[in-house]
Amino acid sequence: QFLQTGGLVSIFPFLPLHMKELGLNLNQISTVQTIVCVGDILTPLALSFITVHLANIRPLLVGSICLNILSAIFLATIDRSSNNVFLLYLLSRFSLELSRGSSLNLYESVNLMTVKTRHGDYGIQKIFGSLGGTIMSSVSGYIAHYHSFKSVFYFYSLIEIIFLTVLVTSDLQYARKEEKNQRKSSILDCLRAGSGVTLFLFISCFLGFIWSFSETCVFLHLGVLVSLASTSVLDMIGWRAALAIALGSYSTRLMGYSLIPPQSIVILALLESLKCVGNPWCMLVTGYFIKNQVDLTHIASFQSVFSLLYFGIGKGLGSATGASLIGYLGYRNYFQILSSCSGGLAVYLLYKQYKINKQKEE
Repeated sequence: QFLQTGGLVSIFPFLPLHMKELGLNLNQISTVQTIVCVGDILTPLALSFITVHLANIRPLLVGSICLNILSAIFLATIDRSSNNVFLLYLLSRFSLELSRGSSLNLYESVNLMTVKTRHGDYGIQKIFGSLGGTIMSSVSGYIAHYHSFKSVFYFYSLIEIIFLTVLVTSDLQYARKEEKNQRKSSILDCLRAGSGVTLFLFISCFLGFIWSFSETCVFLHLGVLVSLASTSVLDMIGWRAALAIALGSYSTRLMGYSLIPPQSIVILALLESLKCVGNPWCMLVTGYFIKNQVDLTHIASFQSVFSLLYFGIGKGLGSATGASLIGYLGYRNYFQILSSCSGGLAVYLLYKQYKINKQKEE
């Protein structure tokens, strides 16, 4: 978790700046972002079909990380003087995003299967991810400021090489534990298995949509505190109420953004401090849900569908349509509409959790 999260945070905040450094215009940058969104949708969808037929996902995970390393190194070699800069960047970036999405999806499946098999605590796992993001982002910022963006790509490649070395030498759960003569998992089996799977995935898609354009500041130190208490809190309140907390935090932030006056730094900081119960909290709830609600046989399929809806369709639609809708409706109206939708879904989930708790008492 330390290396995986640290690697992601070390490079992806600098990609827009790298495109500007290479001299790409706004139309070219928009084209890159659109194609990346399509890749975010197709990669989990393809993995959901591929992993069904693999007894062990280790070779696919290792191959994805190797491709990711090569793509990052190739991106570092592109400069403004290169012929066909845009085409070279587009191909390299698409390869980087494709392999990144694949390796992230597969690693989370391995991590969750390992945690579930060994009865571990997913929240504790995420603490190391928060620490990795905090440390590696600072180092990358220093490298980008005092050296170059190219050096950041090389630093990212080094982290991924170390990450790969740790993976291949660790005793993790790469294979499903299937009973004899048991039919292989499919996407439909995954959707039918467990309580509330379809509802959870629908909410995940909506949360990914909001997250794609509302996350602007990172308070990773708060994420550590949330991770420490996550398992106890989730056992107490349930996953529906936990998702309601995430939706409530987004609702509060979006409404606050639409109402605060310009240059209200203190209020903005308070709103941004709710970030720890946004995307980081959603990842913790997802791990908790998979550990307790999804059978070990279906984890890889569920992770693929979740990534498709949250990182692919949800995040992709948020990135692709957010700017257009803000331009059409105005950011205040658009944020207030999303805030109302988030608040409404939060109330619905709290009601569902209340009904379930009442039935258990009876």
